[in-house]
Amino acid sequence: MSLTHMSTDNLDELAIWERTYRPVGATIALVGAGRKRISRLIAAIRYHADMRRLARVSDHILQDIGFERDWNGAVIPR
Repeated sequence: MSLTHMSTDNLDELAIWERTYRPVGATIALVGAGRKRISRLIAAIRYHADMRRLARVSDHILQDIGFERDWNGAVIPR
């Protein structure tokens, strides 16, 4: 008979709950952190795509929507 069979932890509900809760909690935290990083990456990609689209717009329309062109041609918010 092994120590696993003789252990009273196998029958203790609190010990069983702790053994299953810790890995599940760690996995949930990891998924949450991954989701946050992915959402930041997607927001940055969308921002750069929007700025590239705005770079093709005339100066007059840029001023109408609250942007202006910098001295080097970059679009910046007013």
